[in-house]
Amino acid sequence: MFGTILISIVTLMHVYVFWRAVSVPFIKSRIPKKYIVGAGLILWILFYLGRVYGHHGGETLATVLEFIGMNWMAGLFLIFICLLAMDLITGFGMKKHHMSPLGIWQNPKMVQELGLTDKQVEGLKKADFAHREKCLELKSKLDVLHLELEKL
Repeated sequence: MFGTILISIVTLMHVYVFWRAVSVPFIKSRIPKKYIVGAGLILWILFYLGRVYGHHGGETLATVLEFIGMNWMAGLFLIFICLLAMDLITGFGMKKHHMSPLGIWQNPKMVQELGLTDKQVEGLKKADFAHREKCLELKSKLDVLHLELEKL
């Protein structure tokens, strides 16, 4: 019973960690998805064999498989906890991460508290739009460079 629960929990941790790994832009742009999924599957199989075959022990191979599987489970747990903590803090990516500091012109309460004049608000608005346009331009250039890198 314990073994079944442990395997189920570790399977869910594998799915979560490798799903998150595939979603990280740095990893996504450098490692094909099939390799990440393949690595996750191989590591899960090592854990499973270590748990099922190595649990009854006796043989050297069984001991080695269980050692590798349990050490991988420990590392996986640490990665899982870190990713889960970050996802909880960021609302699983739902929170707005990159709000422009120039966007205070959109908050009337902030404008009032700072005592900004209409001219200052208009200047912030123009600067905010110029900044966001530049960011979009640079992002599109970066996307083109990523595409050219993939061709190599």
